[in-house]
Amino acid sequence: MTPAPRFDAIDVRAALTAEALLDHYGWRFKRRAGRLRSAACPARADHSRDDAFSMEVATTRWQCFPCSGKGDGFDFVAQLERLDVDVDFPRVLELAAAIGGVTTTINNNQANQNHALQDAS
Repeated sequence: MTPAPRFDAIDVRAALTAEALLDHYGWRFKRRAGRLRSAACPARADHSRDDAFSMEVATTRWQCFPCSGKGDGFDFVAQLERLDVDVDFPRVLELAAAIGGVTTTINNNQANQNHALQDAS
C-alpha cells in the first residue's frame, strides 16, 4: 500500500488564495479595499448581514463578525469540511493543496518539521 501524499504546509499556504478558497466552495463575494466580503460564514449558516464575513486577500485571514469566528485558509477549509484543524491537519493540508493547485509531495520528516514550524508561529 502506498503512503498518502504529503504536502509542504509552507508551499500550500503560499499557493492558497482567497479567491480560490471562496470559488471552490461556491461562495459569492464582493471585493472591497483588499478584502473579500460575503454574507456567508464557514461556521454557521444563519447570518443575514450582507458583510458578515471578511477575508483578507493577501493572507487568507478571515473573520465572521456576528459569531466572532476567525482563522486562516487552513481553518477555513477545516470549518467547511467539518474537520478539526489540529487533529485532522494532514487531511486539511491535502484539501487545501488541491484548492491551491499544489501537487508536489515531500517526505514525512520534512512534513513533520514544517508542521512543527507552523505550530511555533
